[in-house]
Amino acid sequence: LIPVDVVVNTLVTAAWHNATYRSNGIRVYNCTSSQINGISWKNFGQLTQKYALQYPSKFISWYPGFTYRTNRLMHWICHTLFHYMPACIFDLFLYCTHHKPIMLRICRKIARAAKNGEFFALNEWKFHTNTVKELIDAVKCSEDGDNFNVDLSKSNGFNWNTYVKTYLLGIRKYILKDDLSSLN
Repeated sequence: LIPVDVVVNTLVTAAWHNATYRSNGIRVYNCTSSQINGISWKNFGQLTQKYALQYPSKFISWYPGFTYRTNRLMHWICHTLFHYMPACIFDLFLYCTHHKPIMLRICRKIARAAKNGEFFALNEWKFHTNTVKELIDAVKCSEDGDNFNVDLSKSNGFNWNTYVKTYLLGIRKYILKDDLSSLN
């Protein structure tokens, strides 16, 4: 996992780094948090749940929860019982009240999005970050280095707890359009 602004800053500064510090070889910049300040899916899920409960949206229809399963059959059973069945029941209610049923369609979209990320969630890679560490040092020493944050290390002040909190508040405010004034 990595914040998108760090990815963009790494792209910009990598281009600058290659132009300024020419090399005969090809540099590969692995923009990753794993070796610098990594976070597991389990920890990310725990932080997400913590802040989803602390800053709930008025648009949620179910108590937020995250469970990581390795058994496909158990996952299918839970997905059917806790996602598809409630969506069907809610759509039936919408249909009976002459409203457009939408929950099953939303449920399918979420399942499709989860399926797209499944490969990355179920596998682990170790990327070398030597070139990125060189880039971080070069950016820190440059004139405009303060404008380009490419360092996710704890010593630079990056904190996953703060990031996930800001991330969820951003989703709530900018994507769900759920104003923060609705919180207690």
